[in-house]
Amino acid sequence: MKIDSIEITSGSGLSIVSYLDTRARTDRYVLTGATGLSVDEIQNLGYTATIGNTYTRFQSMAPSKRVMVFKFRLNPKWELMDSYSSLRDHLYKMISGSRDGRVTVAFRLGPVVVAEALGSVAKFENDLFSNNQEVTLTIECQNAIFSSPESVLVDTETMPSGTIQITDSLSTAPHGLYLRGVCVGEPFPYFAIVDEAYTWTFWLSLSSIGGFIAGDIITISNVGSDKHISLERDGNTYNVAQVLLPSSVWPMIFPGENSFVHSGTVDWEEVSYKHTYWGV
Repeated sequence: MKIDSIEITSGSGLSIVSYLDTRARTDRYVLTGATGLSVDEIQNLGYTATIGNTYTRFQSMAPSKRVMVFKFRLNPKWELMDSYSSLRDHLYKMISGSRDGRVTVAFRLGPVVVAEALGSVAKFENDLFSNNQEVTLTIECQNAIFSSPESVLVDTETMPSGTIQITDSLSTAPHGLYLRGVCVGEPFPYFAIVDEAYTWTFWLSLSSIGGFIAGDIITISNVGSDKHISLERDGNTYNVAQVLLPSSVWPMIFPGENSFVHSGTVDWEEVSYKHTYWGV
């Protein structure tokens, strides 16, 4: 992930920006050190996936909770009536003004936010008696993966019938996706998505509600912490997560080429995902 600045913003609307190039010399907050921007400990989360009579082990590599520590040297703009005290006060207001201490850390390349992480300020330290007048922010993130703020829309018009094909050339970490489509074929007693590499299978048993029938709209979301499955029929929306087979694995995209097959005939209205990164 290529970046040239880091911005920390809170719900109060206040923020600080620190550049990583020659512009850093004029920053009010000059970044002098940072930890937690790369992968620390990777945990293997195991799931059992069933494909016919074959049983496979699915491993989703995920870092544990991320703790980022940023050290800034205060650099007042004296001509604008800044002071060390006013810069520290700005940080205090930024944190407390959010009401809950939560902040967004954005990694930028020019004006574009490449990725971001949501966390909470766990510690604020400042050395009042040092010559450099530095402050240290410790930010804890429950979701350790960095992700792009905007979703990437997949061109569904070029996908062969019965398949979902996605090439993710930017992400460095596996991630979920968002699917929304309309059944346009014959009724099917179930709806299933299978990774053609037989890495995982996702299976909804719909026989209790008459199957997956023409006009049904199915929505599957596995983006970040947003996990839900719904089916729309005759203007009503039903939560169908309870008919997900226990052996199922939520759909996953891995860096590079991904190809899935699914049951029934579906006109996909939207297939999207967010780029995800293990670290900077």
